[in-house]
Parts: sequence; structure tokens; C-alpha cells
Amino acid sequence: MSGTLSCVSRRRLLQAIASASASLVAARLPALELTSNIEHGRVDPPLLLPSLPMRCADGTVSDLASLTRGFATAAHLMFTGCSSTCPIQAAIFQRVQSLLPQDRAHQIRLLSISIDPVRDTPRELKVWLARLGARPGWTAAVPASTDMPQILQLFGLGRINISDHTTQVQIIDRSGRLIWRTGTLPPPESVVDILLQMTAKMT
Repeated sequence: MSGTLSCVSRRRLLQAIASASASLVAARLPALELTSNIEHGRVDPPLLLPSLPMRCADGTVSDLASLTRGFATAAHLMFTGCSSTCPIQAAIFQRVQSLLPQDRAHQIRLLSISIDPVRDTPRELKVWLARLGARPGWTAAVPASTDMPQILQLFGLGRINISDHTTQVQIIDRSGRLIWRTGTLPPPESVVDILLQMTAKMT
């Protein structure tokens, strides 16, 4: 399954999500034996996230490794000016956050990573999150332009093209290691299922 989508109508994407949700089969980590030579599934061996500086929506500067360490993290690539797939990706994260049980939510982080460092200032990211009703635990950040190739390569896309970016969700463990890639535009329930499996091991 390809990790990228481009020039696809929003209607077709919405239909695909509805169809996938209706026939959801949860992706359980222990049950799947997938290798790193395919574009979704278990990342084997896990990839340790680099300490790349990131400007966050709250105006602070952190780094990618620190933003994820200590949490079960779901991350995706986006940019605030996107009007095709990014709103659907945002809707997936909205639903994921709404489905998280309160007793586990503090162990989970949702991370939206902008791939448009020129336009996506911390203010733009903050407005974007507010428009989506994001609650604590969902943050957005943007790397420096010079670090963008490394971000794209890490998340399975080897070129800078903001009109054609991956719509997968990347799952990162509390040690800051990328361990799982979902399929394109995954059903929110499957993302929640994976995150809850990870936090069950943290209790």
C-alpha cells in the first residue's frame, strides 16, 4: 500500500475512511509479523528519533526526541495551508483524542509535524490546533528547513513536496523510537487500539 496520496478528491477520501471504519479490524502489534521492507506495519528494527530542534505551537523550542520521550506518541505530517488530505488527517486525530480514556490520556501524545517551515509559524500552528479543538496532549511543531529532508526520510518520504506527503500515522514508543507505521488515513479506532496497547505496558 502506498504511503502517499495526491490529487485525490476529498469525497473519495471520505468514502475510503467511512468504508475502512465500517470494516475495521484492529491492528494489534503482537499479532503482526511485518518487516521493514514494506511501507506499513512494524518498523524492525525500531528507528531512534533524532534530537532535531522543533518550534512548537506554544512558542517554545524543543526537539523531536524530547517531544515524544516518555509518551506513547502518534505523529503525522501536515501543514496548515493544506485543504485536501490534511483536514482529514486532523479529523482522525480529533477522533483519536476523543476516544482516549481519561486514565490513559496523560500517557499519550499526539504530534502534528508541519512540513511547511516557511509559512507555519508557532502562531499559525496554535491557531490551527485551536480551530480543531485540540486538548492538552495534542501539540504541533515545525522543524527547521534544513532538517526537513531528515524528517521526511524518517517518516518514509524521501523528498520535499508538500502537495504529496505521507498520510500515515507514525507510532513512537516512550523511548523515542519509531516502531510502527499505519496504512494511509487509518481509522481512528485502530490508532487508539495501538496506543492503548502501548500504555498498558507502561502501567
